[in-house]
Amino acid sequence: MSAALEKFLQNFTSIRGEVVGAVGLGGSGGTALIAPAFRGFPIGIPKVIVSTVASGNAAPYIESSDLTLFPSVVDIAGLNSVSRCILSNAAAAVAGVAASRVMKLAFSDNEVHRRPTVGMTMFGVTTPCVNQVREKLEKNGYETLVFHATGGVMARRSDRFKTILEQKIPLVLSVGALDMVNFGSIDSVPSSFSGRKLHIHNKQLH
Repeated sequence: MSAALEKFLQNFTSIRGEVVGAVGLGGSGGTALIAPAFRGFPIGIPKVIVSTVASGNAAPYIESSDLTLFPSVVDIAGLNSVSRCILSNAAAAVAGVAASRVMKLAFSDNEVHRRPTVGMTMFGVTTPCVNQVREKLEKNGYETLVFHATGGVMARRSDRFKTILEQKIPLVLSVGALDMVNFGSIDSVPSSFSGRKLHIHNKQLH
């Protein structure tokens, strides 16, 4: 069903033109079904799923897209005072972004400024270095896309640079934050680190 929905939306978009927004709702099953199809839309098109799993680990549903999960608060089972409010807000959010997107397209001068793009990864303690590199690149006419490099409880995947290597895109690798590792709550820190200095980044990260 998920693959069929993805194919349907692709065909619909190619026949009818650009989709200006997408909204869905469901529990864990519905979210898992809808999310892959919505992720296929380009970045910038508003795509929202009102979901019962929005307050948990949303990474498997969102992956690297700009899909938004709206916490449903109550289960998707009929209408009530809470679900009416949540569904109304989700619809308004999609409509607002879609309307803004349509207006920008209507009033644009069709002059597209394209610059060579450079992707960069950045961790909190590498920010000063990355900012200097980014500023130099932008002064020389490049657009920079900075991504958050995470480790530990937010482990990076082993295939992080797979696409870059397969496409033979020029790549410069450096190192940073090698003396750091992230864990979740204080209770999740292994006992082997009990003698180490711990920095509480926020309630979710140590």
